Amino acid sequence: TPSSAAADALQRLQQQSAAAGMAQAAVLAPLARAVRNANWAGSAGELRAAADERSLPPALRGDSPWVQLRANLNMKSAAFRHALRMGVALALGVAVERYLGLAHGYWLPMTLAIVLRADFAATLSFGVQRALGTVLGLLLTTLLLNLSGSTLTAILLLGVLAFLFRWLGNSNYLLAVAALTGAVVILLALAGESAAQSMHDRLIATLLACGAALGGYLLWPTWERTRIQPALAAMLRAYADYLEALAGADARQLAHMRAASRLARVNALASLERLRGEPFATAELRMRAERVFAHANRLVRSAMSLELLPAERRAAPAAAAWLRQCAEGVNACARHLDG
Repeated sequence: TPSSAAADALQRLQQQSAAAGMAQAAVLAPLARAVRNANWAGSAGELRAAADERSLPPALRGDSPWVQLRANLNMKSAAFRHALRMGVALALGVAVERYLGLAHGYWLPMTLAIVLRADFAATLSFGVQRALGTVLGLLLTTLLLNLSGSTLTAILLLGVLAFLFRWLGNSNYLLAVAALTGAVVILLALAGESAAQSMHDRLIATLLACGAALGGYLLWPTWERTRIQPALAAMLRAYADYLEALAGADARQLAHMRAASRLARVNALASLERLRGEPFATAELRMRAERVFAHANRLVRSAMSLELLPAERRAAPAAAAWLRQCAEGVNACARHLDG
């Protein structure tokens, strides 16, 4: 592409200038970096990056779903722990609704699956909006059904509520839930079920599910602002171990360190995403965490490209010393985050 050709030309000119000891090298260096960054900017840059990613072996691809899945199949993974929590919560939800003999009892585990999130902030937000939206939808539907009473009006109202649910689904969850609740009650009423009983069952299931999801976090709160720095430090230590493994010739150890670095990255990214939605986290903390994550990710992606080299070249004294020096620098950053 023109931008990549320009970057190559600037790099050659910079090398020639440096070899001649010219002061222009200092001027050309930032210009070359700017052109290089422009080459990877925008949608075209994303396509080029994706093409380069596909050319790598599967084990080195950052977007490989199977590699990420294998790296997260252990208790150290935040995603794996939340999956276990979700499974246990759904099993308990089904057991409770069967024990209580609730009509339409599937509403309880269904609502629990929707409300329960990996962090307190999202669970609180979805739980409150789900409960308020359900109550609002039930009140609105009760009022409208009592005012109309005809089947034609109920069908027209169902169409309006279905439209509102799809329209508001991505912008206002509370109102979308209100519309969905009303639509479900009308559907059951048209099927011959009592609207009053359906409203009662829906309300009980929603309140039980929201209470269970919120109660778990209130009994054992986990604030991400106290966990983001340890998560980033663990990621940096995993990256440092990976750099150390690159300097060796043990392929099995290198694969193990690569998987560990992927797992640490997934955990750090999950922690960062939860931090963004936490109400008491400062903007400064979010900004610093995002910067550390972004720069560390660039580092390890560059390091993975070195894995394509023969092991004996990476293990050469000069290359190994440089990789270990980089690893020590990354470890120093991790120690700083640990405080």
